[in-house]
Amino acid sequence: MKSYKQDMVRRILNDMPHTRDNDKYLTIQSWYEEINRLDYDPETMSFMEFAKLYTLILSDAQTITRLRRLLQMREPKLRGEKYKFRMANQEKVKEDLGYKVN
Repeated sequence: MKSYKQDMVRRILNDMPHTRDNDKYLTIQSWYEEINRLDYDPETMSFMEFAKLYTLILSDAQTITRLRRLLQMREPKLRGEKYKFRMANQEKVKEDLGYKVN
C-alpha cells in the first residue's frame, strides 16, 4: 500500500541523493515539505510553531527513516554510497571479526 509519506520519501531520495546516506537531511527535507504543504512558511516559522506542528501533525523522524529503509530495500537505485561501500567491504569486515569467509 502506497502512502503520501512513502511517495514523498521516495521522491526526496530520488531527487536529492545526499539524503540517501544522511537521515538528518532526509528528515529535515521531509518536514520542510510537509510544513509547506500545510501552507506554513518554514523559513519564518518559530521553534514553538514547529514544535506544535511536530507534536500534532508532522511525521515522526522514526517513520521517515523506516520508510527510507523500506524503500532502499525494495528499490536498490535509492541506496546511497555508504551502502555500496559497506557491501564492497563486507568480506574484509567478516574476516577481521573472525568469521570464516568461503
